[in-house]
Parts: sequence; C-alpha cells; structure tokens
Amino acid sequence: MQVAWILSNGGRRHLTSFTAICLLGVSGGLCELIANLMTVGLRTVERWIYNSFNLHSWGNENDGSGYRVLELIHLMTNGMTIWVDALEWMCMFFIMVILFFMIRYEVNYNNSAFGTKFAGLGLAIGFLGLFEFIAELLRLRAFRVFAEVSLAISIINTWILLPIWLVVLGKQLSIVKTSFVDWTTMDQNDEHAGLQLVPEVDH
Repeated sequence: MQVAWILSNGGRRHLTSFTAICLLGVSGGLCELIANLMTVGLRTVERWIYNSFNLHSWGNENDGSGYRVLELIHLMTNGMTIWVDALEWMCMFFIMVILFFMIRYEVNYNNSAFGTKFAGLGLAIGFLGLFEFIAELLRLRAFRVFAEVSLAISIINTWILLPIWLVVLGKQLSIVKTSFVDWTTMDQNDEHAGLQLVPEVDH
C-alpha cells in the first residue's frame, strides 16, 4: 500500500490502481486471518476428539473405524480452507501485476526509484502465485500430484523470492519515502507561492 501510495503521488495519479491494490491487500490479509483462525479452531477440535473419544473400537468391533472417520474430518476441514488459500494467491497476482505496470510507467516517465528489476521480481512472484492458485484448484482432480506442485511453488515463492522482494523493498522504501515527503513539501510550497503571485484585480 505504501508503494502504491508513493507511485500514485499521494493518490493524485493512478487512483484506480491505488484503490485496487488497497482493496486486494486488505482482502488478502483478511482471507489469511480467517483461514488461520479456521485452521487453528479445526485442529483444536480434532485434537479434542482424538483425546476424548475411543476411536479404536466402536461397539463390538476393534477395527479402528473412529480413526478413519477422524481422517475424513481432517480432509474435509482442509477442503474448507482450500478456496480461501487459493484466493490469497490470486490477490497476490493482481497486486504484483498492477505494481509492475505502475513502476514501469514511473520508470519511463518520471525516473522512479523502484527499478525494473524490482518490478520484474514482483511480476515473477505474482505469476507463481497464479500457478499456485491453479494448482490449489487442480488438487480436486489429482490431489497428490498437484499437492506436490503446490508445495514446490509455495517454497520457491514464500521462502526465496518473496523474502528477497521484501528485503529490497525495505531498503528502497525508506529512501523513496524521504524523497516523497520532500517532493510533496516542494509541491505544496510551489502551489502556495503561485497563489501569492496571482495579482489581485480591482473591480
């Protein structure tokens, strides 16, 4: 959101892109929060069932059918959050794509401090997020195969590329924010000076 705010010159340009990034960021964050709360709650209930009930023998049969039922419950609870997790990656894809085009525009016309390499890395993260979204959905067709694909993409994206992107962003953002404050102050001073220079017309 801070990057979008700076690139939009404090909401004066690219207002649609800035608004879209804010909405997608808030939506993705809320989805992550809801998914985590649901997962913690469901895991707590599963552990309670495991510790409180005799799952090995139901009735007169010692076939462990209770464990099978618990396993089915576990799979169903995972399925409840699969769409939420998939939506998070879709939000990430759109955010990175919008940021890419905003940075490219600023680089071409206003010499933005955010370089094209930074924008390209974000675009790669976004497309990997799109592939993660597709893999999450295709797990309904072939669970084991696409679960491994989804895990591989998630490791590359969240353990390697995204931390690098955040480190680079952290180094550049402080510099850009300082420059942005200076630009805003100069613009305000120029506008104030321009108003003072307008001659008064005596009617």
